[in-house]
Amino acid sequence: MKAHTLAISLLVSLILTSTAVFVYDEAVSSSAPHPTPTRFAITRGHLTVWRDPHGALVGIVDPVVYTSPIAETPRSISRHTMITPRCPLRVIALSAHRFWIQPALAWPAHARIHLTVEPTGVRPQSTEFVTDAAKSITVNLTRQQVLAYEDGRLMRMMSTSTGVAPDWVTPTGTFWIYKKVPDDHMKGGIPGTTDSWNVRHVPWAQYIYGGIAIHGAWWNHHFGTPRSHGCIQLATRTNNPHPGIFPDDAKWLYHFTDMGTPVIVTGKTPPTSRQPLQYPHQGPLKPEPNVSKSSASSNR
Repeated sequence: MKAHTLAISLLVSLILTSTAVFVYDEAVSSSAPHPTPTRFAITRGHLTVWRDPHGALVGIVDPVVYTSPIAETPRSISRHTMITPRCPLRVIALSAHRFWIQPALAWPAHARIHLTVEPTGVRPQSTEFVTDAAKSITVNLTRQQVLAYEDGRLMRMMSTSTGVAPDWVTPTGTFWIYKKVPDDHMKGGIPGTTDSWNVRHVPWAQYIYGGIAIHGAWWNHHFGTPRSHGCIQLATRTNNPHPGIFPDDAKWLYHFTDMGTPVIVTGKTPPTSRQPLQYPHQGPLKPEPNVSKSSASSNR
């Protein structure tokens, strides 16, 4: 999967309202990296798969979705939006009735955010949420490392396997975690080739861009070099037949992050003569005598 950015026509316009500053993004393409949220009214923007590890906390770039009963524009939404504490915002039009409202940079950390949209003649809609610490994840493709930060402090450094060049490079850019699945079933690729997969029990998956996820890869024993079809693979003890020799990086990171935690992918994928690591045909091997018949592999 190639690197993409939001295909938007950007009208940069900072407008001071009573409580907010906005940057207008007039349109967003259908190939935007994050799926359109499926909630109504005004709400947090991620797709809820299970309870967040930290309860009601959200990451510092988690978007809010506003669905209007009448056709609106980003400019009109901004004129009728109030937010406390004050921070610069951007409004992205998903359609004439649906909008992302998200911070221009990040929500204030350790804060209770209250946001109200009150268009003329329309019933006001409000939401309130609490942000976590200033957590962020950096993926360095050049060094094949994942680094977790909290309030500017490095909390953990992990070896990873990202996508293999030139056909499966992990996209670079700034994303956010929009879906978390503790035990995932991943399928995709090119049917009828070795670059396809249909695999169950992929542990600790965190999606950041379409089908690109950070996840545990119990079948990978050689982290620190590109081995995937675009995903960001981490060591895991879950489902691993040799759990004692690998750190539990994927699980740790899963419980460290929240929906909306930013993920910054930088660097350049190093050249390699390897093909993406082939996935096992059977499920994760257990140390017990009985072997599971389910299958597991990576989405990318």
